Amino acid sequence: MSAEDEAEVEDRFIRNREQLLNHGDREGRQIVLDILDDTLLALRPERLIDDAVARNGNALSIDGTDYELDAFENRYLIAAGKGSAAFARAVRKRAGDRLTGGLVVDKRGQTEAVGELEIYEADHPIPSTESERAGNAALSMADAAGEDDLVIVVITGGASALLSVPPDGVTVSEQAAVTEALLRAGAPIEDINAVRKHVSQLKGGRLTERLRPATIVSLVLIDEVAGDPWGPTVPDRTTPSEAIEALKRHGCWGETPTSVREHLGDDSRSDTPTSFQNPPQTVVLADGNDACETAAESADKFGIDAAVLSTSIEGESRTVGRTLSSIAAEVAESGRPFEPPCVLVSGGETTVTVSSDAGIGGPNQEFALACADRIDGMEITVAAVDTDGTDGPTDRAGGIVDGRTATRAAGLDLDIDAKLRAHDATNALSELGDDIVTRAGTNVNDLRLIYVAARSA
Repeated sequence: MSAEDEAEVEDRFIRNREQLLNHGDREGRQIVLDILDDTLLALRPERLIDDAVARNGNALSIDGTDYELDAFENRYLIAAGKGSAAFARAVRKRAGDRLTGGLVVDKRGQTEAVGELEIYEADHPIPSTESERAGNAALSMADAAGEDDLVIVVITGGASALLSVPPDGVTVSEQAAVTEALLRAGAPIEDINAVRKHVSQLKGGRLTERLRPATIVSLVLIDEVAGDPWGPTVPDRTTPSEAIEALKRHGCWGETPTSVREHLGDDSRSDTPTSFQNPPQTVVLADGNDACETAAESADKFGIDAAVLSTSIEGESRTVGRTLSSIAAEVAESGRPFEPPCVLVSGGETTVTVSSDAGIGGPNQEFALACADRIDGMEITVAAVDTDGTDGPTDRAGGIVDGRTATRAAGLDLDIDAKLRAHDATNALSELGDDIVTRAGTNVNDLRLIYVAARSA
């Protein structure tokens, strides 16, 4: 075993593994957690940057394109999003001492020093004054960059909230109110981002406009079901009319601040760019498909057949949980459509529609809890996590349940259905000892693993 592999074994992603394995179906849990750990380790920033960026003498080779570092007067790095500090550190390692400067914007509580780069911590999923401060710092750096400069931009999931500068006439608190309303309504991320991009000074490709005429390279993690490159350096296909329609469709238009409504309805303002002449190089580091395929390969490595059901599942977490757990029950009982033992893998991004009096939870925790009753008494284990390590507004990555969870809950006088109705999955899973805690990971959407043990003869 190499020194790197030994370090990986000692520093697994799942922080509370011992807790998760001290009850329930230990064999099923062991299998699921091993696959989950293996997958998250394979997607860690250092490995992904290794695949895309290399030092080639005096050049930085990015996805096969060489950038001669001596040809640029300044070399900047801008990194924003959850876990972006780790990606910035990996890029900086390859650039050596050739970076002129840069900045990193990460989620509050997850920031860490990256050499000489300026560090900003901001808030997610609701933008704050700190998000605005970080966004203004990015715009200032963009304005300072000239035609003889190279700017490497790393964008990971969460950047839309962490890097947020409202347009003139709109405050960041009004931006936050719109985001919060859409989240409460259970709007899918593509609708939320359609609104965000049109109420911003840097999203939807506007950062590229501010960076030009500098040479720009974007390294992007895709955390949206649509699967397309996104972020402040990428052109925007949506329109203000579509943003308005999204707000109306989810019942949020009436509570949208007047300033935002007026801004979206102002046809005289400049819109987000739909394309660029000589578009900058954009490299996709990883996406949800990579997470699902890696999990399937990991299962195969452990000697278990795996099937990727879908990499783009959306919908209400509770409903999706009951649907997928019913498929797992069919596999367990009838060997259809797959013969157990097997692992059912899926990705995407589910949502939770909540009221103002909702409890504490996240979509992956709610998904897992919703599976418990349907698999009661079966040799099935379900784990669901947000790959970045923070599920919704919580500090948990997700949850795990098995065929003994519902019985354990009853013994604790814990009403699973009541907890689901109250959207209080975090407290329920915490009481059961089934809340998964991981270190910060790579944000490529949700990952769900369902292990179905072999049928009895």
